[in-house]
Amino acid sequence: MNERVRRDGLISILFLQPLRGTRGWTIYALLLGLLGVVYFSLASSLVATTNTDLEASDQRSNIELAYASANDWFPHRSSYIEPLWPWLSRVVMDEDMGVYFTRGRWLNLVLGYAVTVLCAALAAWWMAPVPGLVAGVLTGIGVMLQRAHFFNPEPLLYALFTATVIFMALSLWRSRWVYYLAWGLFFGLANLTKGSMGPLLVLYAGATVVLLTIRAGWWPRWVVAAGAGESWSLKRHVAGTAAALLIIAGLMAPGAVYKNRVHGDPLYSPFKYYMWVEDFENGVLVVTPRIETAEGRASFAPGELPTAGNYLRKHGWEHAGERLSRGVREMSWRFLVPGNKANRSLRWGMLKSSGSENAPPYYWRFLLPARGLYLVWLALLVVALLAVRCWKEGPPGFRTGAALAVLSFAAAAVVAYMLGFGWYAPIVGWRGERFTLMLYLPLLCGLLWSGHLLVRDAAVQACRYVYAAGLSILLLHAVVQIALLVAYPYFMPGF
Repeated sequence: MNERVRRDGLISILFLQPLRGTRGWTIYALLLGLLGVVYFSLASSLVATTNTDLEASDQRSNIELAYASANDWFPHRSSYIEPLWPWLSRVVMDEDMGVYFTRGRWLNLVLGYAVTVLCAALAAWWMAPVPGLVAGVLTGIGVMLQRAHFFNPEPLLYALFTATVIFMALSLWRSRWVYYLAWGLFFGLANLTKGSMGPLLVLYAGATVVLLTIRAGWWPRWVVAAGAGESWSLKRHVAGTAAALLIIAGLMAPGAVYKNRVHGDPLYSPFKYYMWVEDFENGVLVVTPRIETAEGRASFAPGELPTAGNYLRKHGWEHAGERLSRGVREMSWRFLVPGNKANRSLRWGMLKSSGSENAPPYYWRFLLPARGLYLVWLALLVVALLAVRCWKEGPPGFRTGAALAVLSFAAAAVVAYMLGFGWYAPIVGWRGERFTLMLYLPLLCGLLWSGHLLVRDAAVQACRYVYAAGLSILLLHAVVQIALLVAYPYFMPGF
């Protein structure tokens, strides 16, 4: 190790070179084990002191669907709750609903830690040990632990959604059969976990169009070099996309048969109606009994069925614009700064309690209050590295069409989903962490990978030190925050 350090340099080994060798992986495994000790220690506190009411956050609905599908060969019963998570949770099922509730929460926590280890290991293998630790810490403590103590499908959704986005991006970068088959599989499974995957297909088609226009030479040469990349084939892309869509159709087919039999619509989802009501109490609760059957939907008076056209005719474009503007603003701010104040997120992030008897004076509301600011930090780091490369080497800004197509896909996905979450915000009381967090892991992976590629090929030696310092500051801040969590494991009862 000492000889390797002298030859390659400590910064190169820790920040730039993929992790290799038995000794390196042994040390890394010990660090992930330590992270696991912290993760499950905090998990114990969360399970014992928060989210003790299974009536909250659709948890009873998930449990009831699990009981109903206990003997199903495939997860296909889907009305309000998508079936994959309840179906999988049967491995810890118990006749006592309270026992099952607790076991399911622990199953989710174990799943969250498994995803954490997978993300950290893959990032270390493809990038370097420190980027891998950043990925592991933010995935485990900032995302998974935040939601995994609920009996909900979010941890599973976050993992499947991230895998779908990554393999879609890889198929735009290199059109290999395995990438198409993988994103088709993960897309289908994610759609069985929570029905919010549709926009990705439209955005993927748009990114393909971007790639084709670059290939045709329609973009300025100072923006992107002509061509799509040596490893990209249009014929293989079309065939691979068709194969992915067939996999998705196969996974959705049993559910479509069930929905058509029960609801009179093979693509039934209550959320396509919920999107066009004003709030939960006077909207969702009122329309739910009537939209569940074809006869009920037909019973609405003309212009009253919740649809986009009826909403606009009733409320007008100005009202819709105000709703969308407020929703996107609030959802975006809470995604980036969950604690609502940047200084509190960066320094402490605890909230003052109500002063109830025997309660600690302060509570944690978020496990990593600065988690959104970490993404901002990584984005600034990537922009700085890209600016240095453009200054040193000149245009084009993107060396391959694939790079620009992947960036357009990622940026459009963030915008599209934030618009959707913003529009839906009134239905969830202007809250929506469980929705917006699905974007966190794809953004984290994309920013870490972009920074790694830029610094690995950087012509300016100082870029390495800037990159290493940037990741070190982020990781150190996150570790301090986690140490505070361990020292003061007090959480808001509702969390």
